[in-house]
Amino acid sequence: YSFHVIQQTLEKVLPPLVRLPNAASRAVQVTHAGPVLRVFVDALSHIPRHRRMALFSTLVRTMGPAEYAPAVVSLLLEKNVAKILKAAGQAEDRDVASFALSLVHGMSAEEQIHTATVLARDLAQLPAEPSADVECGDVYIDVAHMQTRELRTYRLVALDFAHQLLTSRQFAAAFSVVATKASVNSLLAAATATLLETTATLAQQHAQLSAEGKLSANVAETAWRKAVQLCYSVLDDVNALMDRRTFVSTVVGLLQQNDLKVQRKVLALANTKLAAFDTRLIEQGSAEIDELLEMMVPVAQLTATQGDAAELVACKQAALLCVATAAKKFAALRPVLFTEIAGMVIAPSSLQSTSVAVVSSALVALAVLCSELGSRLIPRLPQYLPTVLKHLHAVVGRLSDSAALQDDLALLASALSAMQAIVENMSAFLAPSLSPLFAILMHPSLRAIKGSNDANDLSSQVREKADGVLTALYKSIPPRQLLPAQFAFYQKEASKQGAETLAAFVDFVGKTAGSLQRNHLMQFYKPLFKFFLSVFDVTRNPMVPLADVSVIEDAALSAFMRFVIKLNENLFKPLFLSFV
Repeated sequence: YSFHVIQQTLEKVLPPLVRLPNAASRAVQVTHAGPVLRVFVDALSHIPRHRRMALFSTLVRTMGPAEYAPAVVSLLLEKNVAKILKAAGQAEDRDVASFALSLVHGMSAEEQIHTATVLARDLAQLPAEPSADVECGDVYIDVAHMQTRELRTYRLVALDFAHQLLTSRQFAAAFSVVATKASVNSLLAAATATLLETTATLAQQHAQLSAEGKLSANVAETAWRKAVQLCYSVLDDVNALMDRRTFVSTVVGLLQQNDLKVQRKVLALANTKLAAFDTRLIEQGSAEIDELLEMMVPVAQLTATQGDAAELVACKQAALLCVATAAKKFAALRPVLFTEIAGMVIAPSSLQSTSVAVVSSALVALAVLCSELGSRLIPRLPQYLPTVLKHLHAVVGRLSDSAALQDDLALLASALSAMQAIVENMSAFLAPSLSPLFAILMHPSLRAIKGSNDANDLSSQVREKADGVLTALYKSIPPRQLLPAQFAFYQKEASKQGAETLAAFVDFVGKTAGSLQRNHLMQFYKPLFKFFLSVFDVTRNPMVPLADVSVIEDAALSAFMRFVIKLNENLFKPLFLSFV
């Protein structure tokens, strides 16, 4: 009976006590209601355990869950932080955290989402470090009297609380009842925007403290990294709750903002969503695919933004990564859409950007688009093939001037990937470009790059991709175009290069000869034999060093054997007699 009287007293006394004028600001609410709420939170340990939940539920219900549930939770978590930092309070701090979670579980799903959102929003209002000069009148916790360690821990505790709340079974049960409501999806969209802003704020504060040298301790650095990771975890939790339509509309809306940091993080979420979509379970004409791809044109349009600021470059890279991920999964299913997107990828703002990172990302996206769309990109070939060749020529030239830089190697690997995709899918239209392509692939600086056993090593990737382009050439280019181009390049360029380049080119011709079909072999076996005779004549030149002679002879004999085993006796016998 006595507790019933207390409940009635709270319901009668609290509203007049904290009543505010209409349109009162958050700071005014904190000023009026903060001390009242803190009295209850500070007295938590003096309230019998079996009375706590009923008392605080009445408190929140009376004052209004929309505004004051997050306030009570934040004060409870502040109390939790003080106990976490005391070794003697380890058992009790778990009680405070679990009590706050149980308190929120007693509310509706909408109120639980709102509580998690407000907690995240308040974190963006906090300073990087406590200071007497910084006012935080919009939050209920007492930042002015916190130490740096306490504020750092509070961030982790609040984000962990939101993560536990949104992944709990109690919340899942409550959410399943209202999941289809439009109001719930609106709350989730607002939560996504809030969490993105909080993530961007935390990342900016972390970077600022690192630049100022204030994170020398490993504990502080780890705590900041953990806070950003938890923000992303909560974002993933919210995105998992949104239906596809709400997610797409949220992404499109956030991409229209001018905040590059928010845009970049939205693009990361979109890329994760695209990568997780399993097309094997969806019919080709499914509306679910069209629904998801509605965001791709706004994503691709970000690549047209001019400028080379660091944040803009990172944003354009993220957009191009989204395009590549989506193209790999959906381009074959929706070729018209991705042909339009390809026009944005090969635009000067992407493929001819002043940023090497943007160009590398655009080349990777182009490689995927060429592989998936194939002949649909042939009409645009004059727009991007010269640019790809120009990048290859420029990078190979820079490699010969100095040691290979990581950016140059990354650009070279991306350009070689794009060229391989072009050769494999548009082989009949490359005859005019074969000679400059041979010059690039046989360039001494490119042949001098040595790979390693580490698959992540850029040098190994470059060497592997260069070999991949050569393989695509002799497998895909028609012999009537490829062999004459090879013979002409040998006479003009390869025969004048060093032993390594000549050996590589002879090996390339040998693989071409070894892949010929019968009808092509009958047409080209005499020019091929003449080619090999001219190569063997090089080794007889007394001006060629013995070490180079050995390299050229080994390559020539290996290539010649690939050619010979394709010949029958009637073809080989007259050639053999002339060879002897």
